[in-house]
Amino acid sequence: MNGSFAYRALNWAHSVRQFQQLLLRELRSPVRVPLAKKLWLWSRGFLSEDWVLYDLRRNKLSDYVSDYARFIRTMRINGRFRPALDNKVVFSGILRSLGADVPEYYCLVSRGSLTPIGNKYDMTSIDAVVDACRAEHRLIVKPFSGGSGVNIAVMSATNGKLYVNEVEASRDDLKALLESMPEAVISEFVQQHEYASTIYPHTANSIRILTMWDYERDEPFIALAAQRFGSHTTIPVDNWTRGGLIAQVDLETGVLGKGATYPRGSKMDWHEFHPDTGARIEGVLVPRWEYITSRVLELAGEMPFLPYVGWDIVVTEDGFTVTEGNSYTDVHGLQILAPLLIDPRVRSFYRHHGVL
Repeated sequence: MNGSFAYRALNWAHSVRQFQQLLLRELRSPVRVPLAKKLWLWSRGFLSEDWVLYDLRRNKLSDYVSDYARFIRTMRINGRFRPALDNKVVFSGILRSLGADVPEYYCLVSRGSLTPIGNKYDMTSIDAVVDACRAEHRLIVKPFSGGSGVNIAVMSATNGKLYVNEVEASRDDLKALLESMPEAVISEFVQQHEYASTIYPHTANSIRILTMWDYERDEPFIALAAQRFGSHTTIPVDNWTRGGLIAQVDLETGVLGKGATYPRGSKMDWHEFHPDTGARIEGVLVPRWEYITSRVLELAGEMPFLPYVGWDIVVTEDGFTVTEGNSYTDVHGLQILAPLLIDPRVRSFYRHHGVL
């Protein structure tokens, strides 16, 4: 009884924090929408920017998952198993036990205090971190939990010099970076496939694959997949709300559509070519796509206790690496590509979990 009360109390507290985030996102949005449209959208649980993101002059609002539903309701879908996704090291351990390719974690960081994990490096000091960086050439340090590409840094060593996010840095700069992180983890840097680095080489360009559970067939399915690319404003991450691009991946063929950038005014911008590199996005084929989707579904099928997962994968020359999972994935970036609720299986899944 006490455990159930504590669980409900934690959910309530988390809902309050999420509602605050929803309000902050509305206040900070750079998208311009007339007041009448804002009020209409707010009354239905949507942020005002959705008028532009979803092109609601042409599309039906009822085909889209609302922001309120995403922020408040979808976070409850995975229930007591949600922490397994929120904790990057725990989720990585589960996937490793299932034979998935995941990044190797080397060290836990807490305000500069270093605790080695794994057996490859004894990272107990900043000098050990520098030595490992030189040995690996690149390392990633990122928050222990959370998403959205916030507070992620790439530490690299080339020709005897150290860099943080491609800017030359000193040993003391690395030390200050680690001391600024309350809860973080240092891991290996995943080398992406040539197709992704050709389009944009300065970030690890990941694919978000959203899986849900089909309760009639008792199996997982993929609702949507989106390729993300970084830009000069997002280094070292590929976050599209900070200036990156996002493109739909055709679930049948693995072919990319046009890349969209987050609007800063009153309209969406779509790109056949990456604006920084000039490399083509539309029509590019994601290598071994059939294998990737079948393997992700296989992994999802091994974890029915996590019926709702936003998988972040980086395609590699040998296959793909799962960099993390998301328990209540952002739907904005996905739904600008295609409204989620036009798929009856998606609608049924959300209804089953009280989201709709």
